[in-house]
Amino acid sequence: MKRIILFLSASLLLASCVKDNDPVLPEEPREWYLPVSTDTILCTDVAEAITGISIGMNTRIVRATFMYHSMFDTTQVSLSGCVCWPLGSRYNEEIWLENHFTATRWDQCPSQSYMPGMIMCHTRQAVYVGSDYMGLGLTRNMPAPYFNSPLLARQSIDCFKAALQVLKDNGISLASDYRTYNFGYSLGGSVSLGVAKLVEQDPELKKAVHLKKSFCGGGPYDQMVMIESYVNNPKHVAEMPVVMALDIETLKNSNLVSNIGNLFTDRFNSSDILEMVESRLYDTAILNSAIRNRCGARISDCLSPELLDTTGTLFREFRDLHKAFDLTEGWEPTIPLLFFHSKADGVVSYDCMESFRNRHKGNPVVTYLDANGSHNDTGELFYEKIIGEVWMED
Repeated sequence: MKRIILFLSASLLLASCVKDNDPVLPEEPREWYLPVSTDTILCTDVAEAITGISIGMNTRIVRATFMYHSMFDTTQVSLSGCVCWPLGSRYNEEIWLENHFTATRWDQCPSQSYMPGMIMCHTRQAVYVGSDYMGLGLTRNMPAPYFNSPLLARQSIDCFKAALQVLKDNGISLASDYRTYNFGYSLGGSVSLGVAKLVEQDPELKKAVHLKKSFCGGGPYDQMVMIESYVNNPKHVAEMPVVMALDIETLKNSNLVSNIGNLFTDRFNSSDILEMVESRLYDTAILNSAIRNRCGARISDCLSPELLDTTGTLFREFRDLHKAFDLTEGWEPTIPLLFFHSKADGVVSYDCMESFRNRHKGNPVVTYLDANGSHNDTGELFYEKIIGEVWMED
């Protein structure tokens, strides 16, 4: 009996020594997310909501809404977004990451409404991912950094990473060499360029995202170029006068300025336009109408004379603040990029695309395409070409 006990003791001691000396494999990192809701959408309903036309797209897609972690300055925040996939799908080779247009109403975002890119779940049987952006969706009480494209791009990437975990937990596997297409129009075009820049500059992100191509339409890639197109034409009737209000709100909500009263006219300050913007209850059409009726549609009706003095200190400080949003410098693309912009764009100056082109002359992976319609008409054409797969060739 003693011999048996001694044998077992020696065996256990040997086993513990082997166990201690064996390499301990690290657990696979798990991206944090919190499930919120899951619903099923008919692609026909998505197409009708976007185009106003009933189109036969009988694919049903699952939309999983979730909260995910990202950063705002040095603070961790929980934001909302969603991931969609064709109902019944268990395997996929493609992800479409959409960065949506400027939204001022809290529910104009992927988790709360239909986005054009969701149709890719039908046309290409692909996965769709969309961040609501900070201040929209389930975070409507947080500051909205409307035109802070570098920040929104980081949040979009964090949403993408969390979406990969959501897919895995829902039994959706991805090909080892899956492809990601990154796209958006207007503000979304700028955020898409920000996503491309982040991926190019971070080897770990590049490996995780599998970015194949980015489509950037009508975006303020060099935001100060867009602002100067307004400031240099103060008597011109603005096509979208709310742009300047949102730009200044971006500076405030990005913690770049605190006092913004001196940037507007007295008439603008005495209206309740900024209160309407901050409520997140009104879309840009209603805000534009309110500005025209209460202040006037010219930039000089809205911005203070001191800010419009392009030789003055206030304007120089204002211009310098916008360097934080410039996406045209500091990198050279190696993954295909396609730009689409209208020469007649009265909302986001065509010179924004030209600013990028001038800084990246001769880059063979970048394509520039022109249109001639309004900002909104060109946006519709942008999505027609995306959904119609016109630009899919490398």
